[in-house]
Amino acid sequence: MNYSDIKPEPIVATSEELAELALLSKLLNGSSNGSRPQLPRLVSPDGEEIELPASVFHLLREQVYQLARGNGVRTVIFHDPLTTWQAAALLGSQVQYVNKLLDKGEIPFIQDGRLRLIRLSDAMAHKQKLSELHRQGIEELARMSQEFGLY
Repeated sequence: MNYSDIKPEPIVATSEELAELALLSKLLNGSSNGSRPQLPRLVSPDGEEIELPASVFHLLREQVYQLARGNGVRTVIFHDPLTTWQAAALLGSQVQYVNKLLDKGEIPFIQDGRLRLIRLSDAMAHKQKLSELHRQGIEELARMSQEFGLY
């Protein structure tokens, strides 16, 4: 496959593919028997095998799941470093919010003229930190509601 073969439009499964995609999604999301899950292997037409890297497996699993549900999918490429606009899209927030985070020093950045550039790893670390804070908040609310007999 050449770079020119990659289409920017969303990919949508045909109605004939939906049953196969549902089976593939079930296979990719199958539970392990308590041991370390083994990653699937890709087999080339000439029989060469390679275990899928974890990042490729997770991408494939998500894409297949969405296609099986009848959704269109498209891969978004994030180049390193990110502009504040790109970081806002990744974080699901407004550019003004990202700028405030940069001003407060909560996300490191590089100044390049008028642009403030953010390393992808720093943006992802902040996103993970937010997810953890949300999880802790939900756990605290559940604990409090149990304590007060509301749950």
